[in-house]
Amino acid sequence: MDSTLVDELAFPGERRAAALEALTGFGADALPTLAAVLARGTPEAKQNAAKALYFLLERGEATWTVARRDEALNALLAALQSSDGDERASMIDALGLLRHPGAIPALLAYLDDSNYLCVCAARALGRTDDPAVVEPLARVLADSQKFWVPRGAAAVALGDLGAAATPALPALESALHDAVGRDETWDERAGEAVADAIARIRAPGTPSALTGHGSRYEMWGIS
Repeated sequence: MDSTLVDELAFPGERRAAALEALTGFGADALPTLAAVLARGTPEAKQNAAKALYFLLERGEATWTVARRDEALNALLAALQSSDGDERASMIDALGLLRHPGAIPALLAYLDDSNYLCVCAARALGRTDDPAVVEPLARVLADSQKFWVPRGAAAVALGDLGAAATPALPALESALHDAVGRDETWDERAGEAVADAIARIRAPGTPSALTGHGSRYEMWGIS
């Protein structure tokens, strides 16, 4: 596979769509090329490679061998250390979809970010089934010094975890009483995310009520 196929992801519209379709055909066999780009590419190329890897995982993660999953983990973790900004967010997104236990320590570390990367890390951790992530997510939710968007992201992630997040119910119920509009630490939408999380934890399998509202919850990747 030629790395120029990854470069095509930088172009909008049909060129990007064609590149993604071609990558799907390669499946996990595209990983060595993507790993090489993650290791030595420009910042933009790394971001494109991470997005491509996310796309591949979304389409076929369940069929990947243990060796391929380990290879993807190592490539993403290495790239995470040598990237910043939007590129780093793309690595975090891909690590979440990889669902590899080896990614959890790195993802937990990004919960300390003040805003955007915390949101990305919370979303990624919500895709795991590790009960060890529940308490750190509950701490983010309860942190009155944080902006409401990452706090809401932690609530969404806890809802995604379902019954595994039962120990976080006291923190979620406490958050329901946070004042709206007092400052930037809380918002009506955060309260709605908390109520939704409580419902999904108490009744596992309940669909999120946050979907289908256009851009209201787009900061959490929900539409």
